[in-house]
Amino acid sequence: MEPLRLGHSVIVMASVSSSSAEGAVLEAFGTPIAEGHVRLLDLVFVDVLPDGELWCQEASSTAGRLAGLSPLVPGLIGIDDVRQLAARTADSTHLIVALFEQPWLTKLSKDNFNSGGVVESIEPIPAPVLNAVLDLHNSS
Repeated sequence: MEPLRLGHSVIVMASVSSSSAEGAVLEAFGTPIAEGHVRLLDLVFVDVLPDGELWCQEASSTAGRLAGLSPLVPGLIGIDDVRQLAARTADSTHLIVALFEQPWLTKLSKDNFNSGGVVESIEPIPAPVLNAVLDLHNSS
């Protein structure tokens, strides 16, 4: 078995009310990167055009450089990923899609691999779902 080169990662999509609001969203993305909680693997800016077509631009664009965000592996987020994510939004015309690697999961995966095991699955649970379950648990 080949050693892992990248760890478990998560795609995050932010809907942006206008292209002028991108700066604040990018700043929010930059905070966990600067604090070492995540590594930015890829970043794509998406505009949903009136006819439903998608216009995508990698973070090597001016906006990404101005925000100081430099993806480590541009091109990992494909157009099919963007289409699938954009289909989940309602009336959003500006999207920012980021692929974050989580260092603690990378270490966990590498430690398991070196011990002869493999982390087979990581299942994200959205915060609203988890909080609803917590509320049910606390009310019983």
